[in-house]
Amino acid sequence: MRNYLPFFILWIALEVMCFIFFWHFIGSFTVLLVIITSLLGAYLAQKQGRLIWARAREELSRGLMPGDAILEGAVVLFAGLFLLIPGFLSDLVGFILLVPAIRRKAKRLVYFGLKKLYNSGRFFFTFRR
Repeated sequence: MRNYLPFFILWIALEVMCFIFFWHFIGSFTVLLVIITSLLGAYLAQKQGRLIWARAREELSRGLMPGDAILEGAVVLFAGLFLLIPGFLSDLVGFILLVPAIRRKAKRLVYFGLKKLYNSGRFFFTFRR
């Protein structure tokens, strides 16, 4: 966690700077804009999440392991979290992650990151029956 602290401080500082920048140009409408983008983003993330959930259920019903759908669902979950965080940069990241082409690339990054953790022995699965 200590390694990420400067990143979080920088992120918050950039969010505040963006908020002040937009406040300077559009005034009190800035607050309404942040709320609207958060609500719109939450709606879009929920809609795409339901589509991915349906795809995962369909793959399970055919007897397939829904690995891609689960990873894509994780990316949509992170996009939704970014969209619910008030701020322009977090909304931008959330909306970018909801774009299907970018979401597929992010899914591959998550896959290779998990694979690297698993191969290094720092990440493992436990199954119980």
